Amino acid sequence: PNDPVHNLTSHIYSSTSIIVSWDPPQEPNGRPHYLLTLQEAGSVGGGGGGAGGGGVPASGSPPLNKTIEVNTTDTGFMFTKLRKYFQYVFTVTPATGAGAAYNYTSTLHLRTDDDIPSSAPVLVSARNLTASSISVAWQHPLEPNGEITGYTVTLLGPGAAASSDTTHTPNTSLTLADLAPYTPYNLSISAWTSKGSGPALQLLLHTDEAGPMSPPRHLTILNHTALSVWLSWEPPLEPNGVVTHYGFRIRDNSSGAANSEHLSGFRPHGSYVISVFSYTRVGHGDQYSSPITFTTNES
Repeated sequence: PNDPVHNLTSHIYSSTSIIVSWDPPQEPNGRPHYLLTLQEAGSVGGGGGGAGGGGVPASGSPPLNKTIEVNTTDTGFMFTKLRKYFQYVFTVTPATGAGAAYNYTSTLHLRTDDDIPSSAPVLVSARNLTASSISVAWQHPLEPNGEITGYTVTLLGPGAAASSDTTHTPNTSLTLADLAPYTPYNLSISAWTSKGSGPALQLLLHTDEAGPMSPPRHLTILNHTALSVWLSWEPPLEPNGVVTHYGFRIRDNSSGAANSEHLSGFRPHGSYVISVFSYTRVGHGDQYSSPITFTTNES
């Protein structure tokens, strides 16, 4: 042929397919056929500008420069099974039985359409700040398939009737605050493109221990003698951790002196007021039970 094809056009059919079409050369000099190539040119730049993470390419894997070659007598062709939101270079060279006119090769730069992400965001860190707050950071998905416009973060509390809290953010980090101490939480993070959200990053978080938020319950005297007393009680409803031991606050009603070391060594026929409090690894939180009063036996 003495000239290239004419009216070369393309249609982005989907995120994985492209249609190209053209008109034959005006001087084919024989029965024309066409040599087509479609070569991977690389991922679309700027996939994370702003919301997506600072100019990271929109496709997580590097181009392989894979080339598809087709020989056809038709004046149109659909390429399928392509990479999503990916740049390609298409060429069409007219040819006859006498050979190909490579000096009349026509070129188009194409890009497949975007789609929802194929992978979840990538966890960077999850760090407990306090007993009631956690900082979480992540990166854009390795296969975003488009410009990341933002993230949906959903926090689910414990229990069958747990409430959920959903946040939409363009950022790749978030501090979760006002959490309950020593409590498990489920966190999911999904990325969005203009076509929708992709699979979620699933995290199991756990806040740190804190001092108890409620005192031990139902403090009861089982027995007492002139020098000692036997007590029983129930654990606090909100221990905020694993209860490691208990302490006692003892006040001598007769003299006003306090003794908080032991539950023995009382004075015979003395009147005392006792409260119990629980400890976690962090402390006792100043949560004392309702006091009870008793008088030791005479010696």
